[in-house]
Amino acid sequence: MNETEIRSRLRKAMGEYDYKPRSSKELEARLVRASPSPHVGAMGIVAAILAILIVVSLVYVRVHSTRPSIPAEPPIPVSLLDRVGIAAAGSLISHPNLVGTLGDRTVTFVGAYADALKAALIFKVSPVSNTPLAIDVWWTGYGRDVPYSSPITVGPDGYQYWIGSAHSRGGPAQFRVTLWDSWTFPGVYVASETRPPTLSFTYDLKVQAATSLPVQQGVIPVGSWKVTVLAFEMTPSTIYIHAMIDGPPITASMIAIKSIAMFDEGGGPVSTGCGGGWGASPGYGRVWEISCAWSRPAQATTYRLVITGGGGQYSTSFDIPAPPTS
Repeated sequence: MNETEIRSRLRKAMGEYDYKPRSSKELEARLVRASPSPHVGAMGIVAAILAILIVVSLVYVRVHSTRPSIPAEPPIPVSLLDRVGIAAAGSLISHPNLVGTLGDRTVTFVGAYADALKAALIFKVSPVSNTPLAIDVWWTGYGRDVPYSSPITVGPDGYQYWIGSAHSRGGPAQFRVTLWDSWTFPGVYVASETRPPTLSFTYDLKVQAATSLPVQQGVIPVGSWKVTVLAFEMTPSTIYIHAMIDGPPITASMIAIKSIAMFDEGGGPVSTGCGGGWGASPGYGRVWEISCAWSRPAQATTYRLVITGGGGQYSTSFDIPAPPTS
């Protein structure tokens, strides 16, 4: 087989044929007949099928392909939110995920929450260390939350958190945070501005408002005591009472502090943190001023406030709705 025959067979295999000169009459007759070529028709069908298959494959690849995703910071453990006292407000926590470096440690600002009674900032520190960061929090319109940098609490798994106050009854707020790699007691007051900050940022945050809870107005007689409730309210994270008690003797400090208690729907006591002191207060004379706070439950329920002392008792029940989600 010579070269000419080889080329001819290759062209035929590719659908090409040798052109043979024909007369104009023959060409005209073929055009008039316009008889379809079976070979060309079959090739057209094959080409259409191939085109359909190509389109289908492209659609399949686009639908089933995945784009590379940026790893997200894992959710803050509920056990940690319980420890901070904001588990019930979990849906309202802001997740800034701001990352910075402090010395040889990476610090990620993973959570922020504020209401009329409490503010909390949560950080994730890597590598994990028991050395607390030092923090300074400055609220716009109020000022510094603490007089100088203070240590924040070291939690499990590299988490560290700060608990304070937003100094606002509600609405938008802005705060500035300055962090240091470690905290040491300065011994004397040292202004934060004179110490070289390692990491500083400003953040805007909504402060959740408080709602009032039902309690008897005015002076409440509890045995020989006279109790005045100055505030009894609830935020998405906290239940709080501020009261004046006129009656217990100066030596009975623990009696006065333990005179206010909260019980759940089943009658069990709810863990609380109470503090107070005996002193002179304008309009009340020498009385006990007591504040107590309880973490709000994460579901709808009923609580009962009980004030006991002076040989008597006062109690009131109130409904707690499910925590807000927005």
